[in-house]
Amino acid sequence: MTDAWGIADGYHDAFGEWRAPTPATHEALLRAMGAEGEAPPPAPVIVRRAGERIEVPARARLVLEDGAALDFDGTLPVDIPPGYHELRPGDDGPPIRLIVSPGRCPVPSRRGWGWAAQLYATRSSHSWGIGDLSDLRALSR
Repeated sequence: MTDAWGIADGYHDAFGEWRAPTPATHEALLRAMGAEGEAPPPAPVIVRRAGERIEVPARARLVLEDGAALDFDGTLPVDIPPGYHELRPGDDGPPIRLIVSPGRCPVPSRRGWGWAAQLYATRSSHSWGIGDLSDLRALSR
């Protein structure tokens, strides 16, 4: 089961010796990753920008964030709206999360400005030498 979750069986150390984790280590890693029983790992995720081509190997159904569904074979249309969608393979395989991001972040119409002060740079004779929130409060006054 560790193979399905991407956990290696071991590694070669600096001296070329094979090091394998104990079964207890494998179990702890699986628990930390959220594995329960013999359940398979979560479905894969595809992340694309709006307008990019997305190729899939077989027939599938795309369920958009708003609930609308599109059936297709091979290539998804490039006009998929930004959002979190679900790709359901036609072979009844596990669904794949499709995240489509906007091509770019909106830019405000005018520039803004503001102060920037790193907490460690706001140190005073009263702090421990790396700044603290009381130094930041004093700077803001």
